[in-house]
Parts: sequence; structure tokens; C-alpha cells
Amino acid sequence: MVAALLVSLAVAVPVGAADAGSRERTQEMVDAFKARFVTITPALAENLERLYTEDVRFRDPISEVTGLVELRRYFERFAEVSAGNRFEITDEIVQPGQAAVFWTMVLLDDEGKEKRRFQGMSHMKVRDRIYEERDYFDLGEAVYDHVPVVSWFTRLVRSRLD
Repeated sequence: MVAALLVSLAVAVPVGAADAGSRERTQEMVDAFKARFVTITPALAENLERLYTEDVRFRDPISEVTGLVELRRYFERFAEVSAGNRFEITDEIVQPGQAAVFWTMVLLDDEGKEKRRFQGMSHMKVRDRIYEERDYFDLGEAVYDHVPVVSWFTRLVRSRLD
């Protein structure tokens, strides 16, 4: 199954297969996006031009990049530190020219056993390809809550807000 997914990543979605920004074209890009993120491997940074425009803008709680070259570097680093982890797609909303994909990132330990999960979503704007993506997730849940001193501090702050 993984091999079939990797092969599907190498197959280009033809530009013009549906009108740019149409619901059909947006769905094609969402399907390609979901297939790309099933398992995180170095292939994540390959053939990005099939999914993203040259001037793509990408933003998440940690980073903001502009352009395909910067996005490729971002995904290369992400694949290095997250190799083997995966995303489970839980829902999607698709409209002409934009989509929201809801996901759970599953983090594995060195033995391949599930260590923890966190939820997020990706909002994409699409013409012929994705030209803007913004990922949303709780940075505390993803990172801060798992660093000893920082997690103590965030728990303290949260307790004062309750």
C-alpha cells in the first residue's frame, strides 16, 4: 500500500484537468495533498511543483516561508526530524478554490510505537495548484507540553487562567 502511495505521488495531476479554482480542481489538489502526507519520508519534499505554485506562501505556528524553493527546504528539514511519523486525515471541507483538511499527527518512538498524537488542520487556497497553505495546531500540545521545564511553566500559566 505504501508503495502504491509513493507511486501516486510521482504521478502529476494534469494542470487544466479541471478549471483553475474549480471545486473539481480543488478536490484533485486535496487528494494529492492527503496522499503526500500519509507517511513522512524524504519523498515529502520531491515534486512539490505538482502540488504547489512557484510563489506559494506557507505558514504554521513555527514558520513562514514564501516560494517553492523555501517550501522544499522546509519539507526537507521536516522530513529529517519527523521521518516515519504519519498523518491521519480525519475530515475535509472542499469548496471552489479553497479547502480545509483536518488531521491528527501520529508521533512514533524509536521502536515505531505510538508515542503521542496532536490534532491540526491545513487551510489551502487553490487555483491550478495550491498557492497558499496555513497550518493550524496547538504548539503547546505539539511541542511545549513535552519539554520538562516549559511544560511545568505552561501548566502553571493554564492553572492561573482557569
